[in-house]
Amino acid sequence: MNTKKVSNTPNIEVFVATHKKFDMPTNDPIYKPILGGSKLNPQSKLEYLSDAIGENISEKKMWYNELTSLFWAWKNSTADIKGLCHYRRFFFDSYFSVNKKHILTRKQIIEDLESHDIILPVPYRYSESTVKEAFSISGKADNFTLLVAEKVIKDMYPDYAEAFDNVMKRNEISLCNSFIARRKIFDTYAQWLFSILFQCEPLLDLENREGQRQRIMGFLGERLLDVWVEKNQLRIRYRMLNNVEQKKDIKYYVKVIFEKFGIRLVGKHIKDCSKL
Repeated sequence: MNTKKVSNTPNIEVFVATHKKFDMPTNDPIYKPILGGSKLNPQSKLEYLSDAIGENISEKKMWYNELTSLFWAWKNSTADIKGLCHYRRFFFDSYFSVNKKHILTRKQIIEDLESHDIILPVPYRYSESTVKEAFSISGKADNFTLLVAEKVIKDMYPDYAEAFDNVMKRNEISLCNSFIARRKIFDTYAQWLFSILFQCEPLLDLENREGQRQRIMGFLGERLLDVWVEKNQLRIRYRMLNNVEQKKDIKYYVKVIFEKFGIRLVGKHIKDCSKL
């Protein structure tokens, strides 16, 4: 995908999805906490941006998870560069520290997007499964969901069929619905993603799902970002995506060292970023 050079003074908005109060680790004004599912909790007194104003799907929060914030950013933000960070997670410039001084700055984002099209989380690698297999053994999803998505994609966007198949056969993927890109890329992706999810929605019996399985549309969205990126041959800048509430002990540092090489230490079962 051909993109223009990033201006030295672009307007940048990176939305930090959350469902509860948390301590923002940075005062950088480019980062904007957004309360997901605000329409379902109108009495909330949290002074965060609401995903229920403007054009929105706030009422779908139990199914779409942080994607209600992605939808809001697509429809309501006109920033030159837009991004989404999953619950209390930020992109860092270090593999080895969650010190707030390592959270990506405006300058770093601009520099990254001078030579790349999109900033994605360092991929997670499944040691004993493919992306498709991992989606089913996580206990939060099922093969039927992917079959529905595959059919919808091949009906609506047949030129994406090969990219979908390729991504499903891999053993690594960028999760958490988190990325930063120029507005044209951000909005074009969002239009593609939600056109697919809205077609899948009535086919997945959402009302009868319980627990983590309710959030199936969010989990599905995580798998489709790499499909869109591959099909459009975007130049990727990988950055660590760290939870600012992560306990900083020896286990953490072992984890980030392994993740530097794309290895996620979760054993046979998959723990999606969507777990709060």
